Amino acid sequence: MARVTSITIAGTVSASPPVPLCRTGDPIETTYAVIRTGGITYSVQYTLRDVLNAYPTTTSTAASTDWFDLVSGRTASFSGNFAFPVNAVRLRTTAVSGNSANATLWVLQGSE
Repeated sequence: MARVTSITIAGTVSASPPVPLCRTGDPIETTYAVIRTGGITYSVQYTLRDVLNAYPTTTSTAASTDWFDLVSGRTASFSGNFAFPVNAVRLRTTAVSGNSANATLWVLQGSE
């Protein structure tokens, strides 16, 4: 069954909490979309680290610096997909113009 998750950043420059993904299931297809309103610049980032610390040999945290930009500097809504397995994805805003600006990251993983 497909799993849909969304997270919104409104009126501030920050990074969202990570959205953990299943990297061992079949299928691992993951699609994402960012819908934005107002003047906001954002990046979609991913990590290979275990943000849930589910694996005992991992020493990662959600605040880890091991985040990589999949897309960056976007000022319009955008969608894409992962062609490779990742452990988590997050939204990071880098510039905001006005309190009403916001961006929502939608993540869909798996199939029905």
